[in-house]
Amino acid sequence: MNPGIFGFPPGVNSVGGSIPFWEAGKAVAQWVYRKSPLNGELYQSLTSLASPTVDPSLDYVNWRVARDSRPLRVTRLTSGVGTFIPLYDNSVCRVTLQGGGSSGARVNAGSAAPGGAAGATTFLTITVPIAGVPYQVGGGGASVTSGIAAGNAGTRTKFAGVVAEGGLAPSTTAGGFGGDVGFMATSGDGLGCPISICGGGGADGGAGKGSRAAGFRPNSNALSNGVANSAFGNGSGGNSVLALGGQAQANAVAGVAGTRGSGGSGASGAASGAGGGGEIIIEEY
Repeated sequence: MNPGIFGFPPGVNSVGGSIPFWEAGKAVAQWVYRKSPLNGELYQSLTSLASPTVDPSLDYVNWRVARDSRPLRVTRLTSGVGTFIPLYDNSVCRVTLQGGGSSGARVNAGSAAPGGAAGATTFLTITVPIAGVPYQVGGGGASVTSGIAAGNAGTRTKFAGVVAEGGLAPSTTAGGFGGDVGFMATSGDGLGCPISICGGGGADGGAGKGSRAAGFRPNSNALSNGVANSAFGNGSGGNSVLALGGQAQANAVAGVAGTRGSGGSGASGAASGAGGGGEIIIEEY
């Protein structure tokens, strides 16, 4: 359990406190806890003589970060379907879900290809039983390598009862819509209230048009990844919360793939950029 987030040991509050350290029935020392206002970490010292006037994050001799003020384990899942098993029953987990990004469209050389969109990003706190909860990591949309064709959509990422949708595929004339957040029909165990940000939309084809930042849809004018290529108007991919979309390239140059759920860039006369794969980040306390 993280004292700095979910509660402190007995006798310790948000500022500090102490816990006696017993040996042979006598208190020979005590753990002293102080929370640093500089970095927010909880520090501990096996002494009551450490200077109370110096911030603990600056006193490396007497203070160290409390053992359990950081996650017990951080797991990053980048592909696959399975069951996540926690370290202990009813483990409190902070989870980040990223949906897969869509690939850019492909058009003939000299035309303007729109960019793919990013998947949604969802944050939640959930208690996970020792039996575990199911998960599925969304994939990025595949590159379009021939013809005149729309991009391929990214797929959704799931954890317990929560979904982060993948980016929607761009057409041959308009950038893809960013993924939104949604709930599965079944509820998760101990489900908290998630916070979500939709993926950034891909840039439309056309000179001077830019891709969107995470949280902005194609009808927004919010530029995030620079303007589209001014000569041929290939669109860059939309940004996810975790990464920038693939940057727009010149005519007859392959598009750039997205990463970490962002969209791939469109391409004219060459392969479009693939969408970035989704992921799940789990911090256990």
